[in-house]
Amino acid sequence: MMKTSFIGLLVFCCVWDALGMKLSECPPGYRCVKRTNRLRFARSNAAEPNDEYDAILCSPGTYSSGGAVECPPCETGTYAPIGGLPECIKCPTGHKCPDASAYPEQCPINTYTNKTKQICCRPCPAGEHAPVKGMGQCLPCPAGRQCNQSANLQCEDIDSKCAPFWKMPSADQGSYFTYPNANTRIRGDQSRSACVTFRALPADDSRILFSIGSSDTSCDDGRGCNKHFSLAIRNATHLDIYGMCYQFTNEAIRISQHSIYDGNFHQICVTYNNTDSNLCVYLDSKVSECIIRENPRYDTGLGDVRIGWWPDYNRQFEKNDGGLIHSLSLYDRVISESCFPH
Repeated sequence: MMKTSFIGLLVFCCVWDALGMKLSECPPGYRCVKRTNRLRFARSNAAEPNDEYDAILCSPGTYSSGGAVECPPCETGTYAPIGGLPECIKCPTGHKCPDASAYPEQCPINTYTNKTKQICCRPCPAGEHAPVKGMGQCLPCPAGRQCNQSANLQCEDIDSKCAPFWKMPSADQGSYFTYPNANTRIRGDQSRSACVTFRALPADDSRILFSIGSSDTSCDDGRGCNKHFSLAIRNATHLDIYGMCYQFTNEAIRISQHSIYDGNFHQICVTYNNTDSNLCVYLDSKVSECIIRENPRYDTGLGDVRIGWWPDYNRQFEKNDGGLIHSLSLYDRVISESCFPH
């Protein structure tokens, strides 16, 4: 009887493993990876109704609220010291959290933090002190005593971590805008982030929001492939992220289940980490899709920043079609949601 029950349990487990799970069933604290034992379209990363997924525990410093293909990193000032958390924890007062994958550190003596979500501790003001570690506020110096604060303690400014290296200088632009040699930082396969705020109306084909890179047409063995990094929307529900020539391109990345052609401005942010090939897309500050790039790494060149511009005129972001680009910010690093422009 016991042998029969064991065999039945084994069969059940094998059947469950064979079936996998749907993306919507992916539990909090896990990311779900699409199984590769079925035919996939090479140029599409979009989820399909019958796709099957396996759950993988989120690593420390990341989280997942469920139904995710990737675990986004904790935002600045929060932490996840163990794997499998459904959300990151706010750094408490009296502590600093410079490492999102570690536990909070107590503020040293004569420093403090009176706010949550801090990555560093500030020195006590003149005439005050913090006699023990982990103080949320400084105390008046006792009468008859002189309090010597630690010298030259500087608190890293979070704003500096969020500053783009280039920002579109004027607002509400249509297409055909070129800023010569404005991309001075992002080159090759370097990590990067870009945030663009725009308004769009329906179009039949994908329309370019922006492109950065070189205008060198001698690359790729003389075939004339410019070293661009470009972002386009496709019929409101997907993005195309173009690199240098076809093999560097990621197409049909899902951004939404609903139309963004509603006459309102929307923001799309893209982050790319070259250390693990993780590419994430955020719609209106919420993660929409993360993928691990399986195609070749980017080969972006320094050069122009083009707003809504592409040599193929059918791909331009037309102002007379309702297209309007309000802002564009470029970063030479991966930024978290807390840094997205508002």
